[in-house]
Amino acid sequence: MVFSFNGFKQACEMAGEAKNPRRAMPIAIIGSIGLCMVIYLFLQTSFLTSLHPGNILDGWEHLSFSHASSPLTGILDQDRQHWMIPLLYVGAVIGPLAAALIYMNGSARLLYGMAQSRYLPKILSVMTRQGNPWLAILVNFVIGMLCFAPLPGWQQMMAFLTSLMAITYSIGPITLIALREQLPEQSRPFKLPFGKLWAFVAFYICTLFTLWTGWSILSKLGIALVIGLLVLFVYRKFTPKAERYPLALRESAWIWVYFAGITLISWLGPFGKGMGVINFADSFWIIALFCLLVTAIAIRFKLSSAQTRQYVEELSLVQQA
Repeated sequence: MVFSFNGFKQACEMAGEAKNPRRAMPIAIIGSIGLCMVIYLFLQTSFLTSLHPGNILDGWEHLSFSHASSPLTGILDQDRQHWMIPLLYVGAVIGPLAAALIYMNGSARLLYGMAQSRYLPKILSVMTRQGNPWLAILVNFVIGMLCFAPLPGWQQMMAFLTSLMAITYSIGPITLIALREQLPEQSRPFKLPFGKLWAFVAFYICTLFTLWTGWSILSKLGIALVIGLLVLFVYRKFTPKAERYPLALRESAWIWVYFAGITLISWLGPFGKGMGVINFADSFWIIALFCLLVTAIAIRFKLSSAQTRQYVEELSLVQQA
């Protein structure tokens, strides 16, 4: 469900392309979530009202259908609505394909932005005549194919991606809190009211999502993060010093505490083959205290206003060029 409601992420990633962000951003973010909610409410209502008593004789955890493994195809089969099953299969192909196209676009733009910020090779920002970063798209395709090796099933792939998205989402709220303090007078085409409060709530919820995906998934995510760090350090090794951005290790202290802490809590937690030392109820207040600690560290060691303003101006000049 978290993955299904994820359409707002691409709207945020492509915000820089919008001609009028003040108008487009609320429509894109609220609209994507609202539309998904309406579709899922109709879908769930149709499913629940179509169930027979025999489907739940052994309880919801043992939901059963006589001739189908999929709940929706099972409903259509037992109601003899066989003509609708091909439409369901067509939708099952079109839906992931559309999501894949959007993700390919958004992830390529992320690589493009990282290349522009000099954290990845500049060649990844090379554009076609139509304005598409073709090499970044190719790299994302290869990485996506490689992900099927450790994650062969759809369920595992979705759990991994949800955990990865929750981790990346958690960085955004901390960034918003820091930028509100670093550049309070900065002109913002779209400004969220009560931004710091919403940012902390979002940070807390994202951290809970990350914990709930379980140790079995989070341990694989840790491996992916290590690989990403190796790519970063290898690239920096072969990049001239004049072209490197400083890593700002002191200012990034919060993220190392965050990654190490959530990994430890997940290992001790009850989800995904964790040790079970921390129970479900206790995980809520433990994560809340942990998020408060990480937020305090992030605010304490954030970049200075002058340095932040310099980075913003440099990136603005690069984008204008």
